[in-house]
Amino acid sequence: MATWLSNLHTRSLAVRAGLLAAAMIGACLLAAPVGWHAHGRAGWKAAVAAALICWLGATAALVAAEPFRAAGRMLHAMLVGMILRMGIPLAGALVVGSRVENLIAAGFPYYVVFFFEVALVVEVLLSLPPIPQPEKKTTDPAR
Repeated sequence: MATWLSNLHTRSLAVRAGLLAAAMIGACLLAAPVGWHAHGRAGWKAAVAAALICWLGATAALVAAEPFRAAGRMLHAMLVGMILRMGIPLAGALVVGSRVENLIAAGFPYYVVFFFEVALVVEVLLSLPPIPQPEKKTTDPAR
């Protein structure tokens, strides 16, 4: 598992952003049918809107934290990432909550919480720096 994570962290920002998008699409494929079943078209829209808002926040956090990650300043990277990862979904939820009442009735706030948790876990794992590999000692048979 550590090798897989180490290889993942050495990938480019575009690859990691693609993995984040794939995880959010997968979560949306799980939540959207639930919304459709519970509230029809409004439930589906609520799930998709929440997924988009949380994906946007997590992607912004991943991109904004990249320069700090490359410089080895993980505290700065996590702070910038946290502000964007939380701020964008909260602002989006406030806008949707004040303007689109049928999405609120369809469970939009609950979908925001669900997708925020998915985005949090995936984005933080993708933002971590590469795991340093211990040097392997080789024995020289000529000695």
